Amino acid sequence: MMMGNWGRQSNLQNAVSACERFGLSGDEAKALIAEMTAIVRDNWKQVFSDSGVPEGDLHYLAQATLMNESVFYDLT
Repeated sequence: MMMGNWGRQSNLQNAVSACERFGLSGDEAKALIAEMTAIVRDNWKQVFSDSGVPEGDLHYLAQATLMNESVFYDLT
């Protein structure tokens, strides 16, 4: 999906670049990202585990996709 100034680049910097389209300032967008990131970071493993995702897959997801630092690159 085309989101921000960098087209389909999948990171939060790109999402924040389009925050005004959603009625948010940059600071508001970053605050929401921080709040949602904390919620996901604190709860995703339990939610996935409760849904029957095997432990090995949880480890893979933690390393490869969910909360991967590349998503947060240069979000200042």
